[in-house]
Amino acid sequence: MVIHGRVELLSHPLCQKYLQVKWNSYGKYFHIANLFFYIIFLILVTSFVAIVLTNHSNRIKEMDEYNKSIAEQSPTINMTTELQKTPMMYCIVTLIVTYICVNTIREGLQAYQQKWQYLFDPFNLVSWILYISTLTMVSPVFGADLGEQQFSWTAITVFLSWFNLLSYLQRYCSIPITIIAIICTRKIITKARKYCDNICKYYEILFTTTADFYSPSRFDYVGIYVVMFLEVLQTLIKVLFVFSILIIAFGLSFYILLSQGEPNLTVTTIPAFLQGNHLSFRNIPLSLMRTFSMMLGEIDFRGTFVLPYFEEDDRRTLPYGSSTFLILGIFMVFMPILIMNLLIGLAVGDIESVRRNAQLKRLAMQYSNVQASNVLVDASTQCIFLLS
Repeated sequence: MVIHGRVELLSHPLCQKYLQVKWNSYGKYFHIANLFFYIIFLILVTSFVAIVLTNHSNRIKEMDEYNKSIAEQSPTINMTTELQKTPMMYCIVTLIVTYICVNTIREGLQAYQQKWQYLFDPFNLVSWILYISTLTMVSPVFGADLGEQQFSWTAITVFLSWFNLLSYLQRYCSIPITIIAIICTRKIITKARKYCDNICKYYEILFTTTADFYSPSRFDYVGIYVVMFLEVLQTLIKVLFVFSILIIAFGLSFYILLSQGEPNLTVTTIPAFLQGNHLSFRNIPLSLMRTFSMMLGEIDFRGTFVLPYFEEDDRRTLPYGSSTFLILGIFMVFMPILIMNLLIGLAVGDIESVRRNAQLKRLAMQYSNVQASNVLVDASTQCIFLLS
């Protein structure tokens, strides 16, 4: 049925019940475990990158102080040295390599079973590139030099690891994203009410204003536009919650590629590939916000990427040009073009759906208004009767 595209037969209640029984019996346990281990791998990769960047930033400060003292004797210093290794780093790398080895065996068995079909799944190619780039990223722990190549592979690894999470959510996550969002929102609101009473008052004012804005939907024709706005807003929240993974992926990649260097360095003997000094990507929150603004079209291609790439005397340089332009090209295709057009298409679909059901929605609103009015009149009549 799947091969011949029998959607009606696959949607039959009997087929749906069969899939549900198989899923509840053993399928969900394997898939949720696979997703759980991948999330652990994702956390380990992100933690390793954070440790490496912190150590590297401290290394740059030390070399800057060292260059100040012996600038006349040694005008240039080789910064492609070995990575500072810690027990925590060894533990993280061991877990990462173990995960890659186990998944390499699994991918090999899967390729043996699926034959040529395995090659036509693009996520399999992404997985292999992710494993290779991850091994290259952690190679300095085993004695390799920490140079420009490792930082480029680190950015690619972070992007692919977060991007591959979409594949796991597509194939393995049985819980709707909206339910997760609602649960997370409720927990946040509960904690906010517990620890931030003053902030909750501001939220109550905001909710009251929102309710006042929602109240015009009780009127026939004007309320339809409010319904359209709320439908589009609901769809936007759902889509952004899912594709925030891409924002994190690109944001962390740009942070790794463009945040290297310190803005207060006074000695220019540090190589160009260790400098970046882009204030928009100075830390992770700013990098995520800058990535979100780039998704809306504010890329500033000339000022952020072209001029720093060619002006070598500028303190704000483009340390890893090839990797940066590669990630930027993928970003331009995915975010401003694909995601924004997807949002526009979903918004148009929601608006058309509201327009088709406009008469039904108006009747439903009128029925609700009449019902509420009857309840109010009955309550008022009873109060007057009791007072009299």
